[in-house]
Formats: sequence, C-alpha cells, structure tokens
Amino acid sequence: MEFKLQWFTWLCVLMLFVLESHQAFVKADDEQSLISFKNALESSHNLVSWNKTNPHCYWVGVSCQRGRVISLVLPTHSLKGPLSPSLFFLSSLSDLSQNLLFGQLSPQVSNLKRLKQLSLGENQLSDFVPSQLGVLTQLETLSLGSNSFTGEIPSELGKLKNLKTLDLSGNEFNGTVRDKLVS
Repeated sequence: MEFKLQWFTWLCVLMLFVLESHQAFVKADDEQSLISFKNALESSHNLVSWNKTNPHCYWVGVSCQRGRVISLVLPTHSLKGPLSPSLFFLSSLSDLSQNLLFGQLSPQVSNLKRLKQLSLGENQLSDFVPSQLGVLTQLETLSLGSNSFTGEIPSELGKLKNLKTLDLSGNEFNGTVRDKLVS
C-alpha cells in the first residue's frame, strides 16, 4: 500500500511539472508572437513597453488571463507595417483599427477559434477577405471597413450565427451580397 502511495505521489508531481512546463511554453509562444508582430512593423514607437524586461502581460494594449493573451487592443496607435500572421497564433485578438497596417488578412486568422471581436477597420489592408473567417463561429463583431479589400464577400461569413455587427463598408468588393449574409 505504501509503495502505491509513493508511486501516486510521484505521478502527481510529474503531472504538475508537465503542466507547468506546457504553460510556460505557451506563454513564451504568446510573447514571441507579439515580438514578431512588433519587429515586422515599420513604425512601432508606441510599443516601447514591448520588450524583454517587462512581462508581456504588462505591455501596452495586451490583456492576459493566467499568462495567456486574451485581448490585443491597439486602435489609433500609428502602427505601420504588415499585419503579421504571427498574431494569429495568439488565443485572441480584438482591435487593431485606425492604424496603418497593410497587406493581406491571412487565412491563418482561422486559428482564433474563440474570437468574439475582430476590428481591423480603417487600415490599408488589401486583397481578398479570407473565407476562413467563416469558421470563427464565436465572432460577434467583424469590422473590416475602410480598407482596400477586393473580390467577392465570402459566403462563408453567413456561418457566423453569433455575428451582431458586420462592417465591410469602404472597400472595393464586387458581386452581390448573398442571401446567406442577409438572413
């Protein structure tokens, strides 16, 4: 009986070690994703707190829960540069509107499965709106207005049953709005 108790105790200690190691790894991934985004920017002077001397949960615009990034809110921060796909490895993203972000919205946005708000309006994003946005079924707000998106509005956006706010205005879409989006 005593042997079984010792074995069980060692097993519990090992499980705690594995869980703590995994959590530290995930936190480092979040920090690295944010640093990669910052490093890709041409202008990031408003992100001076984003450095290795401060924990990433204390950086400007970053909100965390148990060490994981749960929100990134940086509207009107004069951020100029590409919308880095590294951001789509965070657990969440919220508001990067009214900046000078350019390039395409990566299909990797579909990694943000629990995302409730995505505000990328009033930037310089271009190309097409990825159909992969349709898998973000928790999404309540999608704001992509005042960019330079082209092509058709993906019908997959009709799968966003929790969507309360949709702003696609001020882009260069062609085609018609499909019935699935209007219902």
